[in-house]
Amino acid sequence: MRTGEEIMVARAASRKFPETFDAMNARPIDNVGAFEGDDDYVMEPKYDGFRLICDFGGTNLRGYSRGRAIDQLIKDRLPRIHHTLLHTLVRYGVRGRTVLDGELMHPDGHRATAGVMKSLPDRAVKLQQDKGWIDYILFDVLVWDGEDVRDWPQGRRSSSWKTSSAASRTNRAS
Repeated sequence: MRTGEEIMVARAASRKFPETFDAMNARPIDNVGAFEGDDDYVMEPKYDGFRLICDFGGTNLRGYSRGRAIDQLIKDRLPRIHHTLLHTLVRYGVRGRTVLDGELMHPDGHRATAGVMKSLPDRAVKLQQDKGWIDYILFDVLVWDGEDVRDWPQGRRSSSWKTSSAASRTNRAS
């Protein structure tokens, strides 16, 4: 039995990527100051939303959460996020496999996010039109344009994404 949150992803034809990616889970820390200045640790806000790993391959966007594929759910219930991620990566020339790790979050919190995610597609879109759109808050890059970057330091992965042309539109896609 697998421990933690393992996310199934397709094996890239041109490169042997793992079939699973372990999503990092946030852990509470009593003394955050003890890690200040230590390049081995990155501290970021913890959002109370739904974890989503997006696996982009050329012109296809797959989504995984808690070990199961939710491609159709993203496309049907979160059309703005699906459109923004897919078209922005293509527009800015990302051709190779790219795997992004982030959190789905509604401005009104976890309950609103759950309400949208558990609704039928038409109702999910209507809820967002009326009460605000769900955001995809990106906090990690596992594979970037065909290159497995998990061995890079977190700061380098983060800065490579934030300095790319695509980041201005997809770091907080909604």
